[in-house]
Amino acid sequence: MTKTFLDKWFLFLIFFGVIFYLFVFPHGIHGDGTVRYEALLHLIHEKEIKPMIYSYVGPIFSAPLILLGKLVKDQFWWMSRYNTFLFLALLFFSYRLLPGQWTGSAKKIFLILLLGASMFPRHTADYYGEVFSACLAFLSILLINRSYWLIGSVLLSLATWNNPGSIIGAGLIFLFAAIYYRRLRYLFFAVLLPVGIILETYLKFGEFFPNLYLSYLENNKISPYTSGPGFSYPLFFGALSVLFSFGKGLFFYCPGTLGSVSKSIWEDKKDSFLVGASILYLVGLVLMFSRWWSWSGDWFWGPRFYLFASILNALLLTKILQSSKYDFRKNIFLLVALLLSVWVGFQGITFGQDFLEPCSITLGGKDMGFICHYVPEFSPLWRMFAEGATPEIKGRKIGFLIYYLMIGFTMAVISLSPIINAEKRKIKMLIERVHPKKWNF
Repeated sequence: MTKTFLDKWFLFLIFFGVIFYLFVFPHGIHGDGTVRYEALLHLIHEKEIKPMIYSYVGPIFSAPLILLGKLVKDQFWWMSRYNTFLFLALLFFSYRLLPGQWTGSAKKIFLILLLGASMFPRHTADYYGEVFSACLAFLSILLINRSYWLIGSVLLSLATWNNPGSIIGAGLIFLFAAIYYRRLRYLFFAVLLPVGIILETYLKFGEFFPNLYLSYLENNKISPYTSGPGFSYPLFFGALSVLFSFGKGLFFYCPGTLGSVSKSIWEDKKDSFLVGASILYLVGLVLMFSRWWSWSGDWFWGPRFYLFASILNALLLTKILQSSKYDFRKNIFLLVALLLSVWVGFQGITFGQDFLEPCSITLGGKDMGFICHYVPEFSPLWRMFAEGATPEIKGRKIGFLIYYLMIGFTMAVISLSPIINAEKRKIKMLIERVHPKKWNF
């Protein structure tokens, strides 16, 4: 395949991906998203900050969509797609801000991986807060990497205030930037992170450390290992679960993160801040939420709090694809990681939490949710195979299947091409060594 054809094919996949996200994928407002949505409406109509345990920072930026809903379609249509608009903005600005040494094809592959080989399809289908923080955190890293330090620092601060649990990851980025660029100004922004969180808490509850927040967590505590509300889960068990559990483990949902140990991602020193800051941010998320009383994200598909891992997954896989050095093991890893990532995207938007009813019941007074966290055949990723029959695919799901098959085939070709070409060269050299003239009759 020629380079021109590949570029056109990449654009085709990106274009239809955007169409799917806007008009084909299902959208709604459920669970925590409903709480955020109703609090925003109350703020707009009643001019009053309603106490809620979630941040207003992310929802407040969706307020203009309410006005659009009065002009075109309706309010719910726009608001339910708020996270989709944030995600599309991430795609657009990422393409513009990725380092100059990245080729156009590499940038397009990165976008395709975010569109189809990530957790974003499921996350953008609702009004939850993780998309806002993940998108702004990565854009902030890109901006700081391109020397737009002020707007990058502001975006990272907003991402943290929207998701206070990301404060360690954001702090690590600011610390890394201060050391990497030898600029103390990043430490100033690091100090502002807790200030913004405490200020919003005071505006919502009238006190800096409200008992209301802690009592809510106490009443909703689901893990038998927590010693109290908040961050009380044992770090060792939490980290193991976050990384390796069959139903929520990052290495199953974002296998490309294992590529962080590959030498090929560190070949280009110009990308060292981009890659290093992204890894540090995810490390901060894992360290923080491993101790959260509901590290699993409760009844939500996949590792809910670690959506940023999908961005790092796409970044590392694209970096490894760009590597000029051929390595058979590297390309086999790429093949497996890419196809598994595509399956994650397809399964998330097509089936989600389907077939997991046994995990939502209570037996003998005990919540059975842990089954979907740790038992392989009850993992969302593999449950449909354990049912003994292929799940029914009809309606819009047929379109999902076709689109993801195209992405999967494309990724397979890209990762297998170096292997096929290398084997062709070996066979040719072997034939020539035997006796080149014997093959010319």
